[in-house]
Amino acid sequence: MGSSAMKKKKVFLKALSVLLAVITAGAALYSNGAAAESKEGAALFAEGSYYRYMLKNENTVYADGECRGVLSAAVNAEAVTLGENTGLSVSEGGYAEYTLDIPKTALYYISLKYSYLTDTSKVNELAFSFELNGEKPFEEAGSCTLRRVWENDGDMKTDGLGNDLIQKQKQVAVWQECGITDYSGYSTSPFIVKLESGKNVLRFNALSDGIIFGDLRLLPPQDLKNKNEAIKNYEEQGKEIIKDDTFIYIEAEDAAYKSDRTLYPVYDRSNSATSPNSPYALKRNIIGGAGWSKPGMYITYTVNAPRDGLYFLTLKYRQNTEICAAVILCVFTAVGIISTQLTAFHYNPDSGRQFNIFAVLAETLGIFLLFVICNWAVSTLADGKGKFGEIIIFTSYALIPLIITEVMLLVSSNVFSLKEQAFYGIIRSVGLIWTAVHIFVSNKEVHEYSGGKALLVLFGSVFGMYLLILIITVAYSMFAQLLSFISMVISEIRA
Repeated sequence: MGSSAMKKKKVFLKALSVLLAVITAGAALYSNGAAAESKEGAALFAEGSYYRYMLKNENTVYADGECRGVLSAAVNAEAVTLGENTGLSVSEGGYAEYTLDIPKTALYYISLKYSYLTDTSKVNELAFSFELNGEKPFEEAGSCTLRRVWENDGDMKTDGLGNDLIQKQKQVAVWQECGITDYSGYSTSPFIVKLESGKNVLRFNALSDGIIFGDLRLLPPQDLKNKNEAIKNYEEQGKEIIKDDTFIYIEAEDAAYKSDRTLYPVYDRSNSATSPNSPYALKRNIIGGAGWSKPGMYITYTVNAPRDGLYFLTLKYRQNTEICAAVILCVFTAVGIISTQLTAFHYNPDSGRQFNIFAVLAETLGIFLLFVICNWAVSTLADGKGKFGEIIIFTSYALIPLIITEVMLLVSSNVFSLKEQAFYGIIRSVGLIWTAVHIFVSNKEVHEYSGGKALLVLFGSVFGMYLLILIITVAYSMFAQLLSFISMVISEIRA
């Protein structure tokens, strides 16, 4: 009894150490972002923040009309004309000051028309701060940003094989009008400020070179209507809903302007319905993806409508799945490690053996990578459309049923006796079959195969895994013998 208790205690301590290792690794990966986020979160509700400012002025009424600012003073600035509009280009360290005549004390949001002097050496956002009547209304007013605008530099170009090349992005100086928002992304609505009746002065301090300040408007905050209210409002104005076969189609890659140069067209071959598409060449037919890296980024399109009316807006999109796939793989590996330690001894073939993390990694990530490599190789020979990364993603998602059933097996092994091993086997069989069906369907869709061809490719992938394991085993054996021979020769020479 004593040795049995000691053995269980060792197993428990090993399992606990594994869990602590997994938790520590996750905490290390998360700590940098979490620490920064917690500081920002604390600042969000601190004294002097925009949140506290709005709480203090929650009883102030919203404005019921628009108010325009008049440019009254400027430092380190010069007048420039851009298109049909004139503005004030302010250098870093300078400012532009507007005077506002407010009819009554109320809450307004700031709408600023701006542009900038294009400079190919500068790609960062335009930084500025603002003051109301000589002081910052809240802390966030000290670090605001305006976005540069980018567009495709010329038409799409192709190589000799018909593959679309990456389109270069260039800055373009256009006038934009936007509300001033929180750069950190905690609030998507424009800042609202309280203006007292009478004369008010709003100053914009340039923290970057080349900002062109244009018209300033103070607007009453408005609540967005829901869909039904908006349609009713439009119908009262005499606008009709377009219900015939009028159809306006805009390719995603044909964006007019982008707020960041990372938002350039890329290609997607996971679905033949994506337009444009070619079975032989790479066509850049989507935009965004990993390019969406900051809050507030946007893409604009030019729409040429054949006639006035209400149009239904639809958008075709796809979720960025790479991060989810990485998380699934980490969970799959962690479950495999924990299962070897916490599964009851009468269902655990590793019970009593010394824990070897490399063996567990080989049984989880090793088999996963073997399948991905072999499936990619076989599908490439069989004219499959899926890329290596897409195979990784769909195989990762197919592991979800296996992860669920492995957790169920872990729990049930500590409840079932050997007499209930039939139920234990049923749970394992369901998990394996469920996962196999997921892999089959995903393999068929991603590679655009028929059912029979997808099945043949899967059998070929499994056979390839067997051959690859055989080659690795033989190579390892030969390498081990070679090292043993070299070691023996060295020993003989020294003797």
